[in-house]
Amino acid sequence: MKSPNLLRVFRANWLMIALTVVVAVAVGVAVSLTSPRQYHATTELYVAANNQTSGMDAYQGVLLSQQQVASYALLISSPETAARALRSIGSNADPADLASRIKATYVPDTVVINVTVTDPDAARSAQLVNAVSRQFVEFVNELNEASDSKIASARVSLVRPADQPSAPDSRNTARNAAIGLIIGLALAFSVAYIRESLRNEDKVRKAPAKKETAGPDPTGDTAGSAPIDAETELDGATT
Repeated sequence: MKSPNLLRVFRANWLMIALTVVVAVAVGVAVSLTSPRQYHATTELYVAANNQTSGMDAYQGVLLSQQQVASYALLISSPETAARALRSIGSNADPADLASRIKATYVPDTVVINVTVTDPDAARSAQLVNAVSRQFVEFVNELNEASDSKIASARVSLVRPADQPSAPDSRNTARNAAIGLIIGLALAFSVAYIRESLRNEDKVRKAPAKKETAGPDPTGDTAGSAPIDAETELDGATT
């Protein structure tokens, strides 16, 4: 059985394919329009080494700061940091929920960390990210004070607090519509292809079988021919 041609599949199922694509795109747009608006507020932290007394110390301090940045980025989005931030503003919200909305990013080989908090309320997003950043600065200072002073350490400074965002982030309507289009096409063609394959298989199964007819043997061998009646052979001999 031959596989159905894609062009033939489209011609035979174009209406179903078109409707599936339209529905998928509509779902993608609906998801974008019905999703809650989100605001992103961002602060900037600067990481620097302590006790830089010479040029070599300064160089080693830069290397230390760059190494600490990755670890600090993980600590910023931890539930511990979130809990400290919520306590500082008198909130009883779930620290785990806030931690899931904290995003700390940095460029490798730099000493700057950008901290972002997402929230449906513009003012609250700025309040939360500022609280997270300030509490993390205090947390790092506590760690440095508790450690051996002879061990090199890095301090963190809040260099750019967050302002209240003026507009929510884009709902990515075009992106979600494109995703719906791709999913709709893939789903529609898959269903149509399977449908045509089953239809062709059913046609082959219902087609009448061809009768096999044996022709004369080209070698002249009569071994497979019907036997001659003995009485007919005798009549031929007497004549």
